[in-house]
Amino acid sequence: MEPDRTYPRGSTVTYTTRAGARRRHPPTAPITTAVVVGLPLRDVHTGSVWVPVRPPTVPEHAPAVLVRAADIIDISRADQ
Repeated sequence: MEPDRTYPRGSTVTYTTRAGARRRHPPTAPITTAVVVGLPLRDVHTGSVWVPVRPPTVPEHAPAVLVRAADIIDISRADQ
């Protein structure tokens, strides 16, 4: 399966925040919703797939956040 077909741009994903992840103040919620804004990236050393996302309330010019595909628990595809 091609990564861009798994997480198409514009899809809404729900993901969990890892307990050991760096936190901002105030701390983020353990479950977050965001929009896919680019193609997934694969780390050749670990085999992890990272998906660039942006929360819907963040401006479009803000940098994307990378989320591990393994942490994504739900996806609402933009093409459906």
